[in-house]
Amino acid sequence: MVAGHFSRIGCFFLVVLFVCGPVCGPAGLCAPLSEHSLEVAKGGEGVLEVRASVAAPSWKNAVELPRLRLFLDDEYCQDILLVPAGDLLTYLTVLGRVDKGTHSLRLEQHGCSAVELQSVSLKTYSRTDEAFSVLAHSPFVYLRSDSVTNCTDIPLLMWHEVLRSGGGTRIRYTVLFSNEDGGTPAPALMARWGRTTDIEWIYAVDFDARGGVASERYQGPGHSAPRFRGEKIGHHPLFAMSTTNNMVSPATEGDVRVGLCPLATLPPDKPREAMMNLNPWTFRIMAEELYREGKIESVASASTIAVSDPRNYLYCDVDCTKLGRAEAAVEVVLEDGRSFRSDHGISLGLSSRHGVRRTAVELPPGTNGADVSRVHAVGVSGSDGNKTQSPAIADRVNVQRCFFLDPDYEPTDPVRLPRNPSDD
Repeated sequence: MVAGHFSRIGCFFLVVLFVCGPVCGPAGLCAPLSEHSLEVAKGGEGVLEVRASVAAPSWKNAVELPRLRLFLDDEYCQDILLVPAGDLLTYLTVLGRVDKGTHSLRLEQHGCSAVELQSVSLKTYSRTDEAFSVLAHSPFVYLRSDSVTNCTDIPLLMWHEVLRSGGGTRIRYTVLFSNEDGGTPAPALMARWGRTTDIEWIYAVDFDARGGVASERYQGPGHSAPRFRGEKIGHHPLFAMSTTNNMVSPATEGDVRVGLCPLATLPPDKPREAMMNLNPWTFRIMAEELYREGKIESVASASTIAVSDPRNYLYCDVDCTKLGRAEAAVEVVLEDGRSFRSDHGISLGLSSRHGVRRTAVELPPGTNGADVSRVHAVGVSGSDGNKTQSPAIADRVNVQRCFFLDPDYEPTDPVRLPRNPSDD
């Protein structure tokens, strides 16, 4: 839901404007919030920083999408999607090219009862800035109409990866969505990825050795990767979320457009879900959307495949680099001898994805780190899919880190893992 919520990454702000006190308007209606005159000393890609808190129903009870609509020089630019938490948060939004000179900025609120702005500021990045290419080619995305109406499958974060091959460079943009209405069912998402949010790369641009654009692709319906030949604003490709599992298609219009800030990068040797740990409010949004959509079982049971409260899970980051073609689940053995598996023992959500990935093991409500006796990998053997506890698999899968969520859905400190007997 946040257009950007990352550290400043060494930004120098050209102008800072302060607006104190709440500014209210009827819920569900666009209401003028504030107007600003911005003096831009150096033209370039503009990133707007808004620090604000919003009074709105929790995401569990949301009936309208809380957001700020941005108008630059009286033209619609982007929407900032707001977190209904009451906390002061920082939102970063890519505006596109902003020329040197004086510009007017107008903010209008929608879908929330009150917004309190602490500050509004703008930074521009010129071609000499290291972050220019990442910002200049970042995609602008129109939301699905049902996402806006039903507050579902909302893009929360964007980050980028820089991949080098031969003499060229690829920048790939990935988005974290609050959920996916279509595609993989929630129980399999928890077992396979340790989340019910959806993570999808949506756009990749290749540059040749001279820095020119050599190729552009996007993730289209059916997880295809067609070449992009659509419209742009400057260098920014325009997309719309076009499927219920958050694939995109080229687009030129829509009611709500976001310019998520992609300056964050995935930490090395971490699963993609590590971006949720860096933005812990995403766990609460994930949980509250599950509750609102009726996907949480009424009576929590670690013996069923149905998803229970996300605070009942142990989240495990595992290094599957040496897994090869095998598949693995994670098993947690408690001090009382009971054991529970991420796949529930029925081929649910197994993955052979290489590298570091995350899974989640549902445990009885109230379980904590002191109750955990052992965490290890469980392999799959046999063509019939029957799973056995394979020491060979366990030796090839390293459980790096495990954590619970606290009562506020914040990740706890890592659980101290008992020493694996196979390490002796």
